[in-house]
Amino acid sequence: MIRSLTRYVEQGFTLIDLLIVVLILGILGAIIVPQFHSIMIETRLNEATGELVAGLQYAGNLAIKYQRPFGVQASSSGNWFRIFDEQYKTDPN
Repeated sequence: MIRSLTRYVEQGFTLIDLLIVVLILGILGAIIVPQFHSIMIETRLNEATGELVAGLQYAGNLAIKYQRPFGVQASSSGNWFRIFDEQYKTDPN
């Protein structure tokens, strides 16, 4: 009788393979996360700047339309601004 030699075929990953992948992902994560945070801050700043510029343009358009000065008041603690009419600035309505 001829015995057939069976060879075990390696299937899956070894522990070393998995550790190398986890190490690479950790290094990439340590590099990418701070950059992602600064990108998010820059995006919020650009958004706020765009809204303020739109408000200034709107106040300018109102000033041209009604032929009197309008102003823009921005909040230093929050994320809002308002447009007011100089002629009625003492009137709360």
